[in-house]
Amino acid sequence: MITFDIEEERAFLEKLRQQDEPSWQEVYLNAVLPVLRSSTRNGVSYYKIMKDRDLDELTLYGMLYEEMLYYKALEKCDVRCPVFFWMQIYVRKLILGYCKKNDTPVSENDNDNVSISDNSEVWEVVEKSFSQLWRENPMRAYVYQLKRYYELPSKQIGTMLNLTEDNVNQIYARSKKDMAELLEKMAGGVL
Repeated sequence: MITFDIEEERAFLEKLRQQDEPSWQEVYLNAVLPVLRSSTRNGVSYYKIMKDRDLDELTLYGMLYEEMLYYKALEKCDVRCPVFFWMQIYVRKLILGYCKKNDTPVSENDNDNVSISDNSEVWEVVEKSFSQLWRENPMRAYVYQLKRYYELPSKQIGTMLNLTEDNVNQIYARSKKDMAELLEKMAGGVL
């Protein structure tokens, strides 16, 4: 099963609100760096997107810190999934938002004719859909994220969650179907 302890997550959030330095270092290690090591759905590296636009890691980290504390995103947080997961979503949004704000949107020139559309409404629908999936079935949401966004193999996920590889594949298939239904339901013409 998923080792998600809501009380631990709430305690961690409180440390972040109190600007506890070790907790913010954990955010850097577990939310900022994993995004920089990943790629967009179309294969463009977030790190490459940043470097091409002179956005460095510390500036991005500062933007996340400001978003969380100054704009009070932490105050609005309702712990329904691990903090690092939704922080990673914020990091991705900050990178793409920076590109849009500075009139350098991610384009097909970024990676061999790969294009990405940065539409904040789409991000919001995806975030709401994933949150709903997490509330309804945390295991499916967790497996979905590990397979889809972290691109972990089923065997490794099975080892982590004490499941067989076939069980992971079944859960992932169901979670994809659930996400598709939630996205369709919540999109309301946005997608």
